[in-house]
Amino acid sequence: MVRAHSHYIPTRYPNGLPDSIPARVYTRRSAEEALHLADLALQSVQVKLGKE
Repeated sequence: MVRAHSHYIPTRYPNGLPDSIPARVYTRRSAEEALHLADLALQSVQVKLGKE
């Protein structure tokens, strides 16, 4: 499982992955998992706001 914090620094800063680059580290699967996490977060906020 991909953790949300694993996308913050490495994907934004050139030295976030000292031994590599994002293109070599992040796969299609990790991108899909990140999108899934974002969708879950959005759904959670929508429920809290009463917009299911």
